[in-house]
Amino acid sequence: SILKRCIRARLHLINVAPHLGSAAMYTDFREDPNCLSNGVPTMATDGVYIYYHPDYLTGGALDGASPDDDILATVAHETYHNLLLHTHPSRQGKPGERDHMLLNYACDYAVNAILVEEGFKIGKNWLYKKEWTELCAEEIYEILLKEKQKSIQKLMKMIGDGKLADKHIPFGGPSQGSGNEQK
Repeated sequence: SILKRCIRARLHLINVAPHLGSAAMYTDFREDPNCLSNGVPTMATDGVYIYYHPDYLTGGALDGASPDDDILATVAHETYHNLLLHTHPSRQGKPGERDHMLLNYACDYAVNAILVEEGFKIGKNWLYKKEWTELCAEEIYEILLKEKQKSIQKLMKMIGDGKLADKHIPFGGPSQGSGNEQK
């Protein structure tokens, strides 16, 4: 079962990465059928538990990696999120202050860079950029935020800041309710 493999991975971490193995020993695993990423069964953490979808091993998340390598790397990944306090409310900022999705991506890039550096085999679709190896999640977040803003600016330039969009006339015609009717 997935739970048994997660427990084995946690024990194996003690041998291959004692700092992670000892931290992972304080985390329990919980099955959660809602643990999906873009419809694909996955694993997640809230800082207390590591959640796993019951179909994680068969749901397409493995990216060609062996199940044992994948679960080992994923348990290590989730444990790093806990160690780095990525799920702690103080990291999230005030409501509306940060783009939660971009922050999640930034944390994944930061953790995956550490995993690669430590010799873990990550999946081919995991978020990783070698040039971001020395950056923390907050620095990566700022890069992702600037890229998002550039994309929005590019879109606005493409539509001409609204100049190419159609004009919406008030219901009843251009002079209805404007008080500027000509007689």
